[in-house]
Amino acid sequence: MLAAQALIVQIDAIVARDRRAALDALDPLAEEVTPAMRRADALVELAAAAALHQDAPAHGGDRPRIVVTVPLERLTELATSGDLIGPGERVAAGDLRQLCCDADLVPVVLGGRSEALDVGREHRLVTAPIRTALTIRDRGCVFPGCDRPPAACHAHHLVPWQSGGATSLDNLVLVCAHHHGIVEPTADPPGRRWEIRLGADGLPEVLPPLHVDRTRRPRRHQRFRAALTA
Repeated sequence: MLAAQALIVQIDAIVARDRRAALDALDPLAEEVTPAMRRADALVELAAAAALHQDAPAHGGDRPRIVVTVPLERLTELATSGDLIGPGERVAAGDLRQLCCDADLVPVVLGGRSEALDVGREHRLVTAPIRTALTIRDRGCVFPGCDRPPAACHAHHLVPWQSGGATSLDNLVLVCAHHHGIVEPTADPPGRRWEIRLGADGLPEVLPPLHVDRTRRPRRHQRFRAALTA
């Protein structure tokens, strides 16, 4: 807890410094709170709340989780670097070894179309390996035109759990909170609401309701169309 309190003190100092700099750049006498200041204040509040939470460790904490993605055709080769999911940046071999010194390793084997082939056993709730596989496959909300990242998305069951749907990769997609409400099954018949399914290639596609498209032609997010033509 002392480390967390020290972190809050450091953040407070940084926020105060940045706030003074921002005010001075505009007007030494200015009192207006800018969006950047509000974000800094929000960061301090988040850090304070996390430090005071009853489940927060007194020291140490959880180890980082390293996900190394390996295409199936390269599995037998000696890879010298890897990718970190999220920004998808390349990591040098030396840096990767350092990260792996104290980390949970999640092996994810990718097939020819980048589908996750092995992420562990099924559970009723979405597990960390399944969530990792969803992040690798979907890379954000699958609804066409949406730019919400994986961290801002829910894991949506295509066939609801209460209707016998499994918590497995082929029955899950990532959707943001807004689009989750749109595709969540309701009392309306299928043709009168938006639906999501996996295509023959294993990638998500969205079916519009009849009042939007009488043919209900499947639509895909741009990132999936780009993957198919790459």
